[in-house]
Amino acid sequence: MKTVQAVGIVLILILLVILFLVLSPTKIQECEKDEDCIPKEPLIGVRYYCEEGICKKKPFGNPASEYCVEHNGTLEIRADEKGNQYGVCVFSDGSECEEWVYYRGECQPGMNFPTTTPIEHHGISTQGRCSSDTDCIVSGCNGEICQSKFEEPLMSICVYNPPYPKDLGYRCACVNQKCLWMK
Repeated sequence: MKTVQAVGIVLILILLVILFLVLSPTKIQECEKDEDCIPKEPLIGVRYYCEEGICKKKPFGNPASEYCVEHNGTLEIRADEKGNQYGVCVFSDGSECEEWVYYRGECQPGMNFPTTTPIEHHGISTQGRCSSDTDCIVSGCNGEICQSKFEEPLMSICVYNPPYPKDLGYRCACVNQKCLWMK
């Protein structure tokens, strides 16, 4: 009997805490620029920004995935024959593009760009602008992203499996003023 009472009391306490958290007013922080929104102890993987004078935050994600969803596509995560995952942006007309190809503007709704992993390693390139190799940097949790140092640093969700580009002799370099993986 005492066990039932103890469980009941714990459940009531949990409900009270939930109600307090839900009904507590959220402090709205006003801002003029993104920098005004960064807290003293920012969370890793969270982007803080100012929108219409109010501070907001959202988790960093794959920018190509976010671009797909923000432009009314439906993101599907698929796997190739080796089990390596990649994202596909599916549009309302049924056409689809590999998410990074769509993000770079090389594919649009209605085009049906090939949606298999087009390179022999598990890396991606943002094709950011550069004038020399020193403008290109490697990022991502396993060093699988080649991007320009002028772009916002990218984080990945660690879904790529080896081999990674550098394991296969690729380097992140400036090619025709775009940061790309090359041998």
